[in-house]
Formats: sequence, C-alpha cells, structure tokens
Amino acid sequence: MVMIKRMYSLFGGKAWTLSLLVLFLSGLFLRLYKILETTTFLGDQGRDAIIMKSIITFQNLPALGPITSVGSVYLGPLYYYIMSPWLLIFGFDPIGPAVGVAILTSVALILQYLAVKNMINKETALISVIFSTFSWALIEYSRFSWNPNLLPQVALFSIYTLFKAVQTKKLKYFIIHGLLLSIAIQLHYLALFLFPITAVVLLRELIIGHRSISLWAKRLATLAGSFLIPLSPFILFEVIHSFPNMKSVMRFSQENTSRNSMPFYNELLDTLQSCYRYLIQMTPSPYLTIFVTLLLLALFVYGLKKDKSIAYIVGSFFTLIIGVSLYRGPKYTHYLGGTYLLLYIMISYLLVKFIKLNRLFGIALTAFVVLLYVSAQTPKFYFLYEKDHQNQIDRARTVAKMVANQEPQVPYSFTSSPETYADYPARYFLEAMGIGPVKKEQDAYIQTKELFVFCDKECDPTDDPQWTIAHFNPKKVTKIITDSKYPEFKVYKLTH
Repeated sequence: MVMIKRMYSLFGGKAWTLSLLVLFLSGLFLRLYKILETTTFLGDQGRDAIIMKSIITFQNLPALGPITSVGSVYLGPLYYYIMSPWLLIFGFDPIGPAVGVAILTSVALILQYLAVKNMINKETALISVIFSTFSWALIEYSRFSWNPNLLPQVALFSIYTLFKAVQTKKLKYFIIHGLLLSIAIQLHYLALFLFPITAVVLLRELIIGHRSISLWAKRLATLAGSFLIPLSPFILFEVIHSFPNMKSVMRFSQENTSRNSMPFYNELLDTLQSCYRYLIQMTPSPYLTIFVTLLLLALFVYGLKKDKSIAYIVGSFFTLIIGVSLYRGPKYTHYLGGTYLLLYIMISYLLVKFIKLNRLFGIALTAFVVLLYVSAQTPKFYFLYEKDHQNQIDRARTVAKMVANQEPQVPYSFTSSPETYADYPARYFLEAMGIGPVKKEQDAYIQTKELFVFCDKECDPTDDPQWTIAHFNPKKVTKIITDSKYPEFKVYKLTH
C-alpha cells in the first residue's frame, strides 16, 4: 500500500498513474504484437547478431560498431554490448535484440513522462506520451534491432539530464549526461549535433551564472570522463590505426559540402517538412511547414520570457534540425530521430496552454488533435491487419538448414546473389549451429572446396562478379537445393 501511494505521488496522482499505465501497456502491445513474424532481419541485423554472439561467447570484443551508410565510417561498438544480453536471454534466437528494443522503448514512455513532468508539467507530459505511444515512426523503429532505433529516447534523456545538471548542479546528472551523449553518437553520427546544445547551455551557465571556475572545471571533467569511458575502445582503435574514421568523416564532410548546390534554406525547409511528415503521416505543404515553424519560433521567444524549459526544448529541436539540414542528401526517417520527441513535447505544451486559456475549448481541441493524429497513424499498423508476414527470421533459419543438410566440408564459402549482403541472416544461423562458413573478409585468402550461393530471385551463381564467387575457380554447379516452405529460394552448391 505504501509503495502504491509512492507511485501515485511520483506520477502525480492515481488518475495520472492509471492513464500512464494504460499508455505503457498500449505501447508495449503495439511494439511486441506479432514481432516474431514481422520483425526486420536482413543484412544489418544478421551481421549484428553474429557480432553479438561473438561478444557473448568471448570470441571477439569489438572496438568498432556498425558501418554507416556514408562510406568507410564506423560507429562505436556500444550498441552491440547493450543488446547482446538480449540475444543471450533468448537462447541465441535473433528475436531477442528486437524484443529488447521493443521493451526498452516502451519503458522509455514512462521515463519520458517523468522527464517532461519534471521539466514542464504533468499535463504536457501525458499528452506527449500519447503521441509517442501511437507514433508510427517510433513504433516501426521499435520493432526490430538496429543501432539508430534507440536514438529518439536517448536524445531526449540526454537533453533532460543536461537540463537537470544545470538546474541542480549535482554531479550525477553530469555523469549521466556524459554517458547518454556517448551512447547517442554511437547510435548515429547525426547525434553529434547534441554537442552544440551541451556547449551552449554550459557556456551560458558559466558566463551568466558567474560560477566558480574550479567548481565548473570539476563538473566538466566529470562529464568528459563519463563521455569518454564508453567510447574508449573506439578511441583506442582510432589512435592505434592513425584515425581512419576521423579521416573518413572529414573526407565525407568535404564531399557533402560540394555534393549539392541547393541553397541552405531549401535544405532546411526540406528537413522540417520531412520531420513533420514522418510524425503525422501526412505531407504538409511548404506553406503549412513554414507556418508551423514560425509558430514554434514564437513559442521559443515566449519561452525565453516566460518559461525557460520550453525555450530549451524548442532551441534543442531547431539545433538538431539545422544539424540534419547540413547533410546534403535524402532525409530518411531515422536521420531525424532525435527531433521527434521534442516536437511532441512542443505540440503538447501548446495544447495545454489552450486548455489553461479556455478549458472547454482547449480540451475539445486537444481531443480533436489527438483523435486526428491517432487516426492517421493506425492505418500504418500493418501487423494488426495483415495475415501474411515476411517471417524474415524463419526464412533465414530455413536457408541455413538448406545448407546444413548438405553437410558442408569445413572450411566452405557461403554468399548470396544478386544481393551480396543478403547472406548474413542465414550466415548467423550457420554460425549458431557451429558450422559457420569462412568469413567474407577471409575469402580472398582461403581456397575452399565448396561454395554455397543463396538466391531468393533469378540469378546465375557462376557468372557473378562478387569476389566470393569470382575467387572460387574453377567452379561448377553440382546441386540445386530447394525447400517447399519457400519455393522461391534456391541454394546452389558449387565445387571445383
């Protein structure tokens, strides 16, 4: 009974606690329902599962994380270490990390409520959680394992802990903020634009607050230490190998600058339009985009005078938007992950303001906006309506069994065609069975007796220029393996 009373007190009362519980359970359901049949398990997930398995079994402790889509640029390895326990919990079934992401992002709904309640008020917090619970962008990226998928939550909590660090001056918040910053940039490099937020806020506090330099030096050293420790394997790799990732980032920055002659304000408008579109599942016109943006800027000005916390949220949002706009390329959903929860908080804040100005009108407007928003999201919930699902984990397991049933002579080679990256999911299961093929990077040095080529569409495994196949010479197809469960699948067995 005492614990329940404490819970009610923590969340702002019985009604607020029960409302949050309903939202949490709804969010958990939307993120877990039929996740086994519908989760994404493609090349990235297969590669990640192999690395997570190697961590669990102590075969390899990586210093680098996933490679990014911009070339030879790698992230830090922290995502692998965070998610590998989920693979172990589920007995090396690759659904484990996907379930882990779903559970972590669902729990984050509760933490989001507490953070926003602490920063602003419980009304804004609850409405923002409603938006987050039913957000198709957040749900979709919570139903499979991928490094950018946790960025929306980590970015928000990074911004919140910075707020608390400045507000309370407690070292624990500087430590947590440093840790979250370190996690964020190891999830996606665009999280680097959280740094200007940290720098500006701390510099302002140091100058305007007239604080002791020695005291702030201690706090900043604590923050820096907590940031660098989780990043230390990556930093060590960079130092030992003469900073290859830093050089790749600088090279990409130069190419990115000269890639597109579009004026920056056009890039900015495109970024804002993409952000709004991903969240409301409707494409706003340029005029509506400009109107909403001006409204948010007006909120920022209001916040500077009346409510510093909302000004901080709006300022953080536009800092991240400007950062993404500097990238002269397509603005994919996950590129804008750090902005989503901030936008929900701002919209919720405005709705609460309407409620306080005119209770009846404000409640009616809030109900209308929420219902309109949810109605725009729910048609995207394919896992609730569709009966036939991709079953990508089962497909990968089936391909692995097709190879395993041939009792391949170890060492053997394995690849896919025409998509050279599509073999990783099946490769994971082969490694889990203890009969893993030669690693791709070793194909150039090891001449194997057998090569298995997986095709899920029409292909010619003897005339594919990819190195694994081209290197295997002379070659001939000695067997074509099929499976009645997935008749479109073919595995070609090649020998010399």
